[in-house]
Amino acid sequence: MSDSELEALITGAFDSREKLSDPSVRQAIETVIARLDEGALRVASQEAPGRWVTHAWVKQAILLYFAIRPMEKLELPPFE
Repeated sequence: MSDSELEALITGAFDSREKLSDPSVRQAIETVIARLDEGALRVASQEAPGRWVTHAWVKQAILLYFAIRPMEKLELPPFE
């Protein structure tokens, strides 16, 4: 899936949370997170020395990721 396709799905889901039940939207979110983990995608990129551009749709994907993943309790005594 291309970045432009991912961006369209992510921004649509960010504007309308009902779309989070769509498997293609969930897959798009997971794909963005995987590409971030690989280093293939960045939330911000440098266009020129000292000039950075923020990719808002990537940030939105990160926020949506928290909405689609269940909360888990982790224990590492004495912390929880």
